[in-house]
Amino acid sequence: MLFRETAGFLRLSLYRNIKKGIDNMKITIMLLGNKNQKMREIIEEGTIYSLIKKDDKRKEGV
Repeated sequence: MLFRETAGFLRLSLYRNIKKGIDNMKITIMLLGNKNQKMREIIEEGTIYSLIKKDDKRKEGV
């Protein structure tokens, strides 16, 4: 029982850390603006943003 609770807590904290990291990346992207487009694209590769874009392309059948 204790193991199950610990695993659930670890999963939740991992999720929160990932979400916090993604939020930080989004803030970085906003701060960069259009100044450095290449750097912005590199940062976006690691976010859910790029996954959403790929998913949109699949829906369109591209």
